[in-house]
Amino acid sequence: MNNNPVVVLGCGLVGSAIVKDFALVENRHVVAVDISRENLDALPESDRITVRLEDVSQPGKVAELVADAALVICAVPGFMGYETLRKIIEAGKHVVDISFFPEDAMDLNDLAREKGVTAVVDCGVARVCAISRLVGSKSAWKVYSPICAWSVVFQPYVCSLSSTVLSSHPLT
Repeated sequence: MNNNPVVVLGCGLVGSAIVKDFALVENRHVVAVDISRENLDALPESDRITVRLEDVSQPGKVAELVADAALVICAVPGFMGYETLRKIIEAGKHVVDISFFPEDAMDLNDLAREKGVTAVVDCGVARVCAISRLVGSKSAWKVYSPICAWSVVFQPYVCSLSSTVLSSHPLT
């Protein structure tokens, strides 16, 4: 099993689906983080899932939780999305953000470039094609059609994501 897990911050309706899908990937471990015991208890028991009851709004908590991550999925509520994304980028971790916050993610572009981080922001997870803004990419906007957002995040071994976005940072 790959020693570097995928860390999912937020295990509500969408975050829990992401955890379940990553747990299906052979040789991939996923760490599910949520402030709600109920959300964590709803996840299936699996040797590929570790649950952490944590409050990511606490100082230093995001950096601690993502320290060993191969990839971070930010699935927290929108009101805390921007700040959580900033902390993930500061920790130097590649991230897919689905929190849909009102702030402008491009304000984090310089930080992402400085840290060498790719952030796929406002990533949809429906089975429809999506346009994703890539913070820290060489161009401010990129379209990865016809790759569907669901495929970008959930393909086995994260092939679409690693080959399309993080080609120099393989996740498997």
